[in-house]
Amino acid sequence: MKRRLFCILMLLGMLLMSAPVSRGLAAQSYTTGVINADGVAFRKGATTDSGRIRRLKKGTVVEVLSTNVNAEWHKVKYRDETGYVNRMYVTLQPDAGEDADYCGTVVNCKKDVNVRGAADKSGKLLGTAEKGESFTVTKPNAAEGWHEISYQGGKGYIAAEYLSLSRAGSSGQLASLQIDGGTLYPAFSPDVYGYVIEASSSKVTIKAEAVGKSKLSVGDTGKDSVSVSMPKSGSKTIRISVGGKVKYSLYIVRNVITVGTWNIKRGNGNLTAMGCLIEAQQPDLMGIQEVYRSRPKTGSVVDNLLSLRTKEMQNVSFAKTVSYAGGGEYGIGLLSAYDIESASATNLSSGGSEQRVLQKIVVKINGHRVSVYNTHFSYDSSATRAKQFVEVKKIMDADKNKYRILFGDFNAKASEFSVFRSGYTVLNDTNMKFYDYSASPISKSEIDNIIVSDNISVLNVRMLNDSLSDHKPIFAYLKLG
Repeated sequence: MKRRLFCILMLLGMLLMSAPVSRGLAAQSYTTGVINADGVAFRKGATTDSGRIRRLKKGTVVEVLSTNVNAEWHKVKYRDETGYVNRMYVTLQPDAGEDADYCGTVVNCKKDVNVRGAADKSGKLLGTAEKGESFTVTKPNAAEGWHEISYQGGKGYIAAEYLSLSRAGSSGQLASLQIDGGTLYPAFSPDVYGYVIEASSSKVTIKAEAVGKSKLSVGDTGKDSVSVSMPKSGSKTIRISVGGKVKYSLYIVRNVITVGTWNIKRGNGNLTAMGCLIEAQQPDLMGIQEVYRSRPKTGSVVDNLLSLRTKEMQNVSFAKTVSYAGGGEYGIGLLSAYDIESASATNLSSGGSEQRVLQKIVVKINGHRVSVYNTHFSYDSSATRAKQFVEVKKIMDADKNKYRILFGDFNAKASEFSVFRSGYTVLNDTNMKFYDYSASPISKSEIDNIIVSDNISVLNVRMLNDSLSDHKPIFAYLKLG
């Protein structure tokens, strides 16, 4: 009965949180970033030993020159200085194109900021702009550290660190999305159709504005705003319809464990966009398959895991399955927001050239030790996979920790997961149906999956329909007990 209820809830309750299919993240470029913490070091080189140019405060806008330098740094320009900032502390802003319309809201000040006649602190003072006031941005990043705005019938300039930019939408899109009682991830753009809201209070208020006079309904209310009561922990989903069609999905979470799994195909040339996608989902635990890393004595360092960790999820564990003559390594990895108490890897039966392993870390969540597993099964033999399923199940059953989570690319059909029907919940099975923001079904298989011990409550499950890898990431919201 519990299993059946879970499936029914999933069928009724899920739409995809995703960027539109017509504009995949794979084609995205990034030339602007925002510092997301206070006192972030701006260094001369891409190492922690490099001299510090200055410290940058939260909200500072920088020009991004190069991403993932040595896996951990973005090369940026601030004012007239060029240096490096740890990539975890730069939230990249996707480029919208030269024909995009922008608006800007005054932020990071106590009362107001100066508007000048030139993009320079010594430019003529035209007036002031109050905190929270919005302007049409006629030229983003008109000069290093400055945005050009429409001001009193002419042009004016506001320092970039005091102006938060957002995209103006087109017909059928939102013009704005305001959240009270929580934080929106990623920052609003009309072309982003799915968001996570980290609730910070017992009530979250969502207010939207549509472009033009399009009919707008937030949460099936027929109104442009809704207030959602949030318990001490949980997950709720709000849909926003524009012009009578569901366009946007907002996932509100409060004190839940957010987990995900993704086969990244060695980054597939899209590591920067992959990092942005993961950051936007705000996961606490992430299983990654097909990970590559190389640390040559000279030349650039490549490390897929370091290129994907976030400010909130910094702990990394790698399990090697292949060593290359040139010094590189290939395998699987785990990212964790929690301190890793222990890490290990156990060899599994492997019929092909690649040794398959079961990776394990132990973390403490709300006072409970949780075993987190990750694996990548053989693709060429169902008989070998059958052995691997039995071996993994035996290891997990013998685990003394009460709560267990398994991520993986299992290369398996739904029927092959039957060994986990007792004592566990398989989140992606044949009864599961995922939809994109326009209510169109997403083509999927059970290959990529998350399995949890049945003492873990599953609040929601989502699949993101992107083109960054040949696999689609899956995210879930969980609660212990």
